[in-house]
Order: sequence, then structure tokens, then C-alpha cells
Amino acid sequence: LHAQRRNEPALAQSIEALVARLPGRVVPLASLIDAALRDGFDAQLAVANRRRAEATAFYEGRAIDPVMHLSSDVASTPLTNLTASSMSQGTTAGIEAATPWGTVLSADVARAGTLGATRFLSSSDAARFTVGVTQPLLDGLNQRTAIWRAAQLERTGAVAQVTRTRQEVVTGIELQYWSLAEAQAVEAVYNRSVELAQDILRRNEELASRDLIANVDVLTVRSGVAFRESLYTQARQIRREQSDALLFAAYGAAAAQLVD
Repeated sequence: LHAQRRNEPALAQSIEALVARLPGRVVPLASLIDAALRDGFDAQLAVANRRRAEATAFYEGRAIDPVMHLSSDVASTPLTNLTASSMSQGTTAGIEAATPWGTVLSADVARAGTLGATRFLSSSDAARFTVGVTQPLLDGLNQRTAIWRAAQLERTGAVAQVTRTRQEVVTGIELQYWSLAEAQAVEAVYNRSVELAQDILRRNEELASRDLIANVDVLTVRSGVAFRESLYTQARQIRREQSDALLFAAYGAAAAQLVD
């Protein structure tokens, strides 16, 4: 914003200098925009929605997280004809993971063996490696990862919404700022109008006291002063309302401490 301000035409700079001299609460436009992007309700809500979408996407990522399983068992079987027993041992390990399009891939390794307790019993050992692919069909197609994919889309939309909201906040603050500047200028004009009318009223009262003009002229000017004062009061109220609206748009809940 500061870099842009240096490149602005002289007319824009003179307008902002004029605004700085107007009555009412005067805050630089750049400060209001920075505050609105940081503390404004709309900007905070957009950021909160983005964080929620990111948390949901992270949580739903468990649908494609790999799953590992490991099991081992040992069994002893007594032999009825021999005073001995045979011992068997089995171990299985594997991993399973789902792809984003729903296909489930798995790999398993198994090993089993038997240990003879005497010379009459021989030992044996066997191993097995299995690879599996599971693809849901019909209504089950992509159902496993549907929630995860929806969370990804929601996160992408929330990130884009933050950018859009920030642009809308900047535009809204600029419009409200210049609307307030207009209201301040109108208030200044009506204030000057009241001052001029009061000067004329004092002059006419002085002339009427010397019988140089009729009293009706004094009443006419006095009526004009009252009319201009009512216009000035309305302009001042409009300026205050627009000032408060701009402060709330920029500072959010903290604006309550800035409003008179």
C-alpha cells in the first residue's frame, strides 16, 4: 500500500490530504485495511473456516493411511503315543493402503514352522508372501475415499474463499472510507453554512436595532439559520454513523472501545 501510494497521482494525494483535515475520526486508509484483514469479522470467519477445512482434510486422511498388522502364535501339541510333544510357531506381517481412487493394495508375509521334540519327529519350516489388490465395484466404487476427497475439495474451496474474502474486505473498506470522507466534507460545508448564516443574523439584528431594516428580515434570516442548523445536525449524524460502521468493519469487536 505504501509503494502504491508513492505512485498515485497528485490529485489522489491531495484528496487524502484534504480528508485528513476534515472533522471526525481520521485514520489512514492503509491502517484501516490492515486492521480489517487482521481483526475484521469477515476475515476472521474466512480464516476459521479454512482452518476447520484443513483439520477435516487431515483427519479424513486416515482413509488412505497405510495400516500395518503383525501377529505371532506358538502352540504345543502333546503326542499320545510318545512321551513328547511337537511345537508349532507362526508369524504373519502385512501392510494395507488405499489409493485416492479407492483401490486397496495389500502385501502379507507369513512364516510357519514345526519343531519336533525327539529324533522321531522332524522339523519343518514354510514361508509365504502374498500380494493383493481389491477394487470396489458398482455402488462401492470409490466409497472408501469419498469423504477424504470431499474434505480435500472443501479445503481447496476454503483457501480460495480466504483470498476472495480478503479482496472483498479491502474493497469494502475503501468504499466505506471514501463514503465517510464525503460525509465529512458535507458536514464541513453545512457547518460553514451555519457560521455564515449566524454572521448574517448578527448583522441583521444590529441593523434592525438601528431601524435600518425591518424586523421581518431578521425573522427570515433566523429561520434560515434554524434550517441550516438542522441540515448540519443531520450531516453530523450521518458522518458519525458511517464512521462507526467503518470502525466496526475494520476492527471487529475491538471497535466498541473506539466508538464514543
